[in-house]
Amino acid sequence: MTALHEALQFPFRDKYWIRRLLIGGFLLPIPLINILPIGYLMRHFKAYLSGYSIDRLPEWDDVPLILSLGFWACLVLLGYLVIPALIIALGIFVWGGFWGVFLIIIGIILNLYFLSFLPMGLAMFLLDDRLHSAFQKRRLAASISSIGTNYYYCVLYFFLLIVLAGSSPFVLFYLEIVFCQIFGDVIRPVFKQENQVNSGVQRNNDR
Repeated sequence: MTALHEALQFPFRDKYWIRRLLIGGFLLPIPLINILPIGYLMRHFKAYLSGYSIDRLPEWDDVPLILSLGFWACLVLLGYLVIPALIIALGIFVWGGFWGVFLIIIGIILNLYFLSFLPMGLAMFLLDDRLHSAFQKRRLAASISSIGTNYYYCVLYFFLLIVLAGSSPFVLFYLEIVFCQIFGDVIRPVFKQENQVNSGVQRNNDR
């Protein structure tokens, strides 16, 4: 796994890092327009998952690709958050009693639980290029289990740093770039193993 301090330093090795981070941080809080920075992050994440050698931040180019990746990634995120959000909204609607508090707590717990699967779900979507791959819970759980504690450490670090980032979209965008590298390096071996297994099965079927 890439050391956290190395990943935190990586964006600054690009001589144009200020421009690239400012663009992402400026666009991130704007509804609908934020599909662009999300797509930018997904392209960066996919490059790590694919095992490419990356020595700098990607350009803000190939807008159609960025838009496409951002749109589908937003659908994945919506799929993960819709149920907890509805439960929390229901709890707020009946606020003032035991059931209101109970529903809000359950919604928050479910939200954190679903979000722990999100990095793997996005990885499955990006490498399979199929939306439903992001929601195959059995496959997601098996893949996370094969990684072990490193995956959960990454999730924990991400949550903690996001809390420390506060409300700054520029810091948030920077941290998301950092964790594209960390999660990419942690998750990539899972797909290598899957490809090896699938290749072995294919060879056996061809005999």
